[in-house]
Amino acid sequence: MALKKKIADDVTIIELTGELDHSGMAALKNIINELLAVGKPKVVLNLRKVKMASLMHVGVLVEEMRKLRERGGDLKLAGVGGAVSKVFDCLGSEGLFCRFGSVKDAVKDFKAGEGNP
Repeated sequence: MALKKKIADDVTIIELTGELDHSGMAALKNIINELLAVGKPKVVLNLRKVKMASLMHVGVLVEEMRKLRERGGDLKLAGVGGAVSKVFDCLGSEGLFCRFGSVKDAVKDFKAGEGNP
């Protein structure tokens, strides 16, 4: 899995590519910890290019979302589709994660002050 990070105002956008795997999830956790250390708890994960995910990986995302929300931010998901969407749907995570069709919409939601389900 490859990760690419961009900043849009006070929102960090992390684009993931490939299959969610153990090392990639560890790298994602490190990035989120670094963001929390510098007071940037608003994160959008762009999952448009992710092909596979497991229930375990969704559990990691839930934990990271919890940490961000404790600091006044959130973890919003963009571009969730295909097999990845099916994993989220299996968990019944509809009300847990804020999911958007595009990164632009997720960033807009932060700016609107909406978000926590």
